[in-house]
Amino acid sequence: MANEMKDKDLNEVAGGKAVNGKYYTVTLNGWVPYQLKEGDTLGNLAKTRGLSVPWICSANPLIDDPQRVFAGYWILLPAAN
Repeated sequence: MANEMKDKDLNEVAGGKAVNGKYYTVTLNGWVPYQLKEGDTLGNLAKTRGLSVPWICSANPLIDDPQRVFAGYWILLPAAN
């Protein structure tokens, strides 16, 4: 998975705004960028959000292998209602 975006780059793409040197993410047409944390799995994220792993993968085509995602990767998830 080619995921070389830095926090600042992703926030600029997603319409984030810098305030006092920190970037704040805004939703992008109902989607929100999510940075995987240590211990995150696509299965856990899917279960807690009522999604499926194949659905997350289809929404994030750069995920080649759902078993090989790592802390620091950015994915898009639907914004919470």
